Amino acid sequence: MLGMIPMSDARSDLLAAIRRGIQLRKVQEQREQEAKREPVGNDVATILSRRIAVEYSESDDDSELDENEWSD
Repeated sequence: MLGMIPMSDARSDLLAAIRRGIQLRKVQEQREQEAKREPVGNDVATILSRRIAVEYSESDDDSELDENEWSD
């Protein structure tokens, strides 16, 4: 009887990759890359404060128009 040759399919390839493991990057290198980035100002707090400012300014404009329209 001939020796059985294992068939290569996607499932066995995936399991083999899991068994081999992966190489992780060092955390220090990642921090250096993050330090090189310039702050953009697109974080959630900045976006929310801009939105609140825009809505507040729009509501002030609306209230001035309403006062002028209804004064009889």
